[in-house]
Parts: sequence; C-alpha cells; structure tokens
Amino acid sequence: MSDELFTASDLNDHERVTLIALLRASVFSDGGVSEEEHAQIRALAAELGEDGFAAASTKAEERGRNVRELCDLIEQVERKPAQEFIYAALLASATSDYVDSGEADILEFIETNWEVEATFPELPEELKHAD
Repeated sequence: MSDELFTASDLNDHERVTLIALLRASVFSDGGVSEEEHAQIRALAAELGEDGFAAASTKAEERGRNVRELCDLIEQVERKPAQEFIYAALLASATSDYVDSGEADILEFIETNWEVEATFPELPEELKHAD
C-alpha cells in the first residue's frame, strides 16, 4: 500500500466484520446510540455500500455476540493499517459522547493486542494558555 489514506473500503471481509462487531459492542455498551454514533454508522454503511454493509453486519451479529468472540475477531486482524483504521473508528465513536467502561475495555484490549495508542493533535500555542 502506498501513502494513500486507508479507508473502510480497503478492509477485507474479516476486518469489516470485526469493525462492525466492535462498533456495535461499543455503541450499545452505554445502552443507547448518540446522533454522532448514528452518523458514523451511516457514513460507514455508505462507504461499504448497502449490500457490503448488510453482509458484514449479518456476520458481525453471528460472530461477535460476546466478549470471547470479539476477542477472537480482534486477534485475527493482522494488517497494521487495518488495525489502525479500526482502532481510530472505534476511538472516534467512543469519544463522540463519553467513553463508558465497556468502550474503554474494548479500546484497552485492542491497544494491548495491536500495540496501537490514541494520538491527538497538538494544540496550537495560543490555545494552550487560554483562560
């Protein structure tokens, strides 16, 4: 892969299933879906296409029903760009409202298994000392 931006359409079938299963677990961990989370899911569905999203969603429902199955899905994602994309998508979803303990657990497991970590852009100097 070149210096091009990795997108959801670059994910293979297993990676798509993993992303959707993890998003479902993350989004529903606090008992509801925020408007921001719903918008992110709609954007993912648009990028993957209705049929691709539906097929991956069906598999995600079958293969990501509990923590053990989610861990198995995570452990089978081997491509680093896919790991980083999935982690970034989950982090964006989790931080769109507040990060609950279920979301934090998922993110921590991924950080450990994939050796990824959250990175945030540096604040401009003028905002660092604003009161």
